[in-house]
Amino acid sequence: MGKIAIIIGILGFFGVNEIHQFLPFQVIDTGNSQNSNTSLDLSKPDFQFDDVKLNHLNTTKPFFYNGSTNLICYSFYNPNNRSEYNFTLIGEWFIQNNQTPYYEYKENLSYDEVFNASRLNWIVINSDRENKDNIRFRVALGQEVKSLSSEMDYEIKFNNSLLPYLENKNSSLITWDNQIVKDFVSQTNICSYYSEENLIKTILKTTQNVMNKPAETKEILKYNKELIDSKNSWKNKIGTSSEYSVVFAMLLRISGIPSKLEINYLDGKEYYYVKYYSEGGEWKPVDVYGDYRNFGNCFNISLLKKDQTSKNICIESLKQYISFQEITPSDFLGWPEINGVMKNVYDSDLKSYCIKVDINLYDELGNKIYSEKGKYLSPDGKDYLEKGGLANFKLLITEDLDYDKVEIKLNEFSQTCL
Repeated sequence: MGKIAIIIGILGFFGVNEIHQFLPFQVIDTGNSQNSNTSLDLSKPDFQFDDVKLNHLNTTKPFFYNGSTNLICYSFYNPNNRSEYNFTLIGEWFIQNNQTPYYEYKENLSYDEVFNASRLNWIVINSDRENKDNIRFRVALGQEVKSLSSEMDYEIKFNNSLLPYLENKNSSLITWDNQIVKDFVSQTNICSYYSEENLIKTILKTTQNVMNKPAETKEILKYNKELIDSKNSWKNKIGTSSEYSVVFAMLLRISGIPSKLEINYLDGKEYYYVKYYSEGGEWKPVDVYGDYRNFGNCFNISLLKKDQTSKNICIESLKQYISFQEITPSDFLGWPEINGVMKNVYDSDLKSYCIKVDINLYDELGNKIYSEKGKYLSPDGKDYLEKGGLANFKLLITEDLDYDKVEIKLNEFSQTCL
């Protein structure tokens, strides 16, 4: 069958240090939960286990990437809404057609624990196989001699290029916290979203609503990557771009969406944001904190600071044609130089010499000290840039100038270069 990697190697990635974090927990589901019956109501019929039904059993996504969380939701329904019995709940994961569970749990629950809340399960299953591994999940509910069971299948898609996101240099900051997950699921019917983008936007909105921005005072907590604590940030409704991004990335990951932290050095400060891996096969940036209002495209920036690399940047006048994966204003032998990686976002191939830009340089006081019009923006070593393609570029100004910020504007665009 091939080797299936075990959970242990991924636990540290989630910050999990106790196995109970993989057991199901109760969450409020306003669409399916029943009102708790704390007193005996003689007008209702006796509990009949044969009437119990499984409301739903589904995953947040029909497949999961190797190394990502596998999230399953389900709930039970009893029309009589009463029982003084206890129940046994069993959950099992099977790899391929194996009859021995890869992972299983078993626990005794009261009536309220079974019927008055939805249940959420997750497990990390990492495949090192280049072909797909099919996963089968079975859930069973037992009461005395009777039982109810159901199962579902989903698959793991192997993608070796995604594995480094687990080891991203900032990934250790994405801590796992059960209470945040419980709070999130209690507010979000996470298993009802069939559109990945809508789910991501809901997670973003929930994070932003709970983690209100702090007042602009001297007492604002400054980011300290050694002391970052997503749980306290969530509970106390405080945080900066880093705390927001940590919580958002964690909630994406428990929803089966690969995510990682990235940093822009904007306005001379570390500005954190999140990238998620879309169903279309791209890493897309999201500004969680909200200063740059970005979702899945690029950040709108007008002035670029010298010696600071910015990522996923859109120049307003150029964004119809070119975005910048990275862009760095610097010096070369005392001359201003702007280089980086650009991406063709136009609807067809671009001839490089069809794009002309104006370059303006500013000093520390904001005074314009240099302007050059109609400079060609061309891929380094290429005659053209294919649709959706990436290429290095370089803009060099052959004058000795001490500048602080640079501004780039579209001067002319022609598709034919004639």
